[in-house]
Amino acid sequence: MAEKTPDFTYDEMSIYCSCTAKKVMKNFTVQELMMLEGKIIAADESEQMKVVAANEKFMKAVSFCLSKIIK
Repeated sequence: MAEKTPDFTYDEMSIYCSCTAKKVMKNFTVQELMMLEGKIIAADESEQMKVVAANEKFMKAVSFCLSKIIK
């Protein structure tokens, strides 16, 4: 059974995207981002989310920013 995707408002998405972009820019080097992107591109579509989830720095940024919009 498919899960329902959460519905976020425009403002919530704006907060999340801005926060995530700032965290990524602050905590990653360009080389780290290029390596992560390369791993994502090289992975099968079904494995791409696993590649992202395995990156601790990225997941910390996502978790922090999600906490700003999910109460």
